[in-house]
Amino acid sequence: GKAITSEGLRKGISIVLAYTEAYLRGVGCIPLNNCMEDAATAEISRVQIWQWRHHGVETQDDHCVVSSQRIRQLVNQEVKRQQQQQQKKNKKSGGGGDDDGGKWNLAGKLVENMLNKSELDDFLTTVCYPHILDITFDTPAASRI
Repeated sequence: GKAITSEGLRKGISIVLAYTEAYLRGVGCIPLNNCMEDAATAEISRVQIWQWRHHGVETQDDHCVVSSQRIRQLVNQEVKRQQQQQQKKNKKSGGGGDDDGGKWNLAGKLVENMLNKSELDDFLTTVCYPHILDITFDTPAASRI
């Protein structure tokens, strides 16, 4: 196989984070690196990174261990980068409401937790699903139930 590198780790985290954020908004397929990607791509990256951390693998280019702390730092950096990109897009398109920043903070927390757990979660979507349910009981339709 290919070498495990710091760039590969960063890209993998970026993929998991981008898909998780989109899924939390109800989007199941996203354009990523000039391809349309779905949960399968994110799952491959998520499980691979979890395995690297679980087994204490070193990235070959910088000889640093894939640790919980390193993952946390990379996730936080990527969340900030994505939020800045989203803000630039919103300014260009005239957006600017509170919800225009996407779900990056929640996605970051979920991804960090999934990658750093002692046991591997079965599926990314299972972890995210409770966060996309919108159960409101004070709507007119709900009052007829």
